[in-house]
This record gives sequence, structure tokens and C-alpha cells, in this order.
Amino acid sequence: MVVSGSRFVWLADAVGVALVPLAGPAGFGDRRLGELRPWLHELSQGLVFLEAMFGWFTGMGSTQNAVLQQVLAQQPDAAVIREAAFCGAWP
Repeated sequence: MVVSGSRFVWLADAVGVALVPLAGPAGFGDRRLGELRPWLHELSQGLVFLEAMFGWFTGMGSTQNAVLQQVLAQQPDAAVIREAAFCGAWP
């Protein structure tokens, strides 16, 4: 089972795993990043950019964690492997 944005359902289907989609802002697709965060391109490189991105990704953590908790309730022995931008595993 994979928890990710719904844009990756085709990939999960291709490898034969179920995808549990993230909801709301946490379910964004990276192809729409400029549309979702138009201010992103206005930020200067460096610390200001990193702080903005960190705040955005950590802000999705509670939504991501809620979905992850639902999955773990169904499969309590599941292993959680996460990538760097998935803040839902932090709690």
C-alpha cells in the first residue's frame, strides 16, 4: 500500500499496489506547484526559500499523518518508508 498524491495512482496500478490518496493541500501534484504556490518563484534563493518550503511541507504534516494513521489502523504491522517531503510520519 502506498500513501501519496492521487496523481500517482497510475504508477501504483502499474506495479500492482493500492494507493491511498492524500486529501486537500497534501494531495498536490508537483506538476501544479507553480499554480498552487505562485509566490515560490518570487523568493530569493537561500534561507528565505528554504524556510518557506519547510513551512509549507510541515504544514501538510497533520493531514498526511491522519491518512497514515488510517492505513496503520488497517495494517498495524506495516512498515513505513517515507521520503523527505512527507512530514506525516514525524508524529
